[in-house]
Amino acid sequence: MARRRLEPVDTSKLRYILYARKSSEDKGSQERSIDDQIKDCEALIEREHLHIIKPILKEEKSAKVEKNRPLFSWMIDQIQAGKADGIIAWHPDRLSRNPLESAIIIDMLDKGVIKDLKFATCQFTNDSSGKMLLNILFAISKQYSEHISEGVIRANDDMFEEGKSNGVPKWGYNRNNDGYYYPDDNYDLIRVAWDMKLGGKGNAEILDFLKNHNVHRMTKITRKNKVQRPIEPNINGLKTMFSDPFYYGVLVQAKQEIDLVEATGGIFKPMITYDEYCAVQDMSSKRGGKSKKNRYQFLPLRGLVRCGYCGGLMTPSAPKGHGGRYLNYYCNTKGCHYKTRGVRGHYIFTPLFDAIRGLRFDEKDYKLYNDKVDSLTDEKIEALRIERKSLEARRATKNRELKQLTRTLPDVKATGVEVAIKQTSDSIVEVGNEIGDLEVKIQELNDKINGATAIALSKDEFLNLLKSLPDKIENASIVEKDALVRILLLNLTIDDQKRPHFLWKEPFATLLNEAKFDSGARDRT
Repeated sequence: MARRRLEPVDTSKLRYILYARKSSEDKGSQERSIDDQIKDCEALIEREHLHIIKPILKEEKSAKVEKNRPLFSWMIDQIQAGKADGIIAWHPDRLSRNPLESAIIIDMLDKGVIKDLKFATCQFTNDSSGKMLLNILFAISKQYSEHISEGVIRANDDMFEEGKSNGVPKWGYNRNNDGYYYPDDNYDLIRVAWDMKLGGKGNAEILDFLKNHNVHRMTKITRKNKVQRPIEPNINGLKTMFSDPFYYGVLVQAKQEIDLVEATGGIFKPMITYDEYCAVQDMSSKRGGKSKKNRYQFLPLRGLVRCGYCGGLMTPSAPKGHGGRYLNYYCNTKGCHYKTRGVRGHYIFTPLFDAIRGLRFDEKDYKLYNDKVDSLTDEKIEALRIERKSLEARRATKNRELKQLTRTLPDVKATGVEVAIKQTSDSIVEVGNEIGDLEVKIQELNDKINGATAIALSKDEFLNLLKSLPDKIENASIVEKDALVRILLLNLTIDDQKRPHFLWKEPFATLLNEAKFDSGARDRT
């Protein structure tokens, strides 16, 4: 049988998309900037008389993780829809550094959906040899990306053991060139903030004090941020700060915790004592125990629904008419020209139920779920460790309080005053009960930390849960409905046709992107 010869492609008749990418992980001196990539690609376009369609795609996202690049996904959709024929890029590693998207490109080449690829730095031919070479270059790109990640992890582990850290410095501290924390210009004022907290002041009053004294820090100059700008503390930042054991000398990071004073050989200067930290945790616990009843009417998805026209938050409201049965969401942003001012809740919930109910999941989806759960576990363990430190600090405070009461009891009994004896005895029982409650909570956290991977479900549990999830949400109370939706979604947007567009949390984002409807159509919300 004679071999079928591939007909040469007339590239002058093809429609190309120019795609340029540079992520924050790329080393500036070793990777070309986006503008330089485009310049080299435009020279190729002029030299070979190629036709590109607008816009030129400029993406600053890592290609190491699949489904992380919206512009790349848009480009693939355009080609699959027949609106473009090929791609122009600086190098194959600009297109992919992960197996899934590399396979998508190769598959589209095999099926003739992508008719040609052009690279400014290497030659590609759309035949078996060219695809083999492309696969090799994709594999090399993936190995290079993994090598960088492994190097970063090793470096971070070494830094941590020496009492060094990365990321944004804590308030009141900065890091020197060696990576060690040292007090900065805000140190004394942040110490005053802790004193105010110990004196019973609220976070709002403390925040006003810090702002009045111009407490701020400057952003770093990077490739993206060419100009420094000031960042001020906020309420959420204060809540985090007042629960962080870092300030008495314990750094919690990536499933580990370390004594900074010991690790740095005394270089680190704690801002507060352990006893002061314990006192603040105990105060915060008591303050948090006071519920604010009837502060406002509970309405589901508050702060979650956004207007597709202006991007502003839509306000939930129960109308006075129709017996108050219908939940509505309104865009009250000044100047917004959203055609439909109010959207009833069923326009949101019904498509959400349908989106989940219409999906079918299999073993491949279960594997994706397990992979995502593993990646989320590390973050959960770190949060649990910090919470445990807070509870342990409160327990230490209560133990000291119990010890003091026990010591004073004989003297109180010697007075013969029944009221004082009863009051002291009751206090001993009350504090003992509080210690017992804290012990139970600490043990629960220990169980969660030690068995964090147990949050992964078995395959049958996973498939049964997803099968019953729509009914659970649909039949839940308003409060339960709100809680379940917040587990699933980061937010949702309503367009001017009253259609919701969901931004899913992981691992649901990956599952819904990979899974298909029973009808065969992919979820477009």
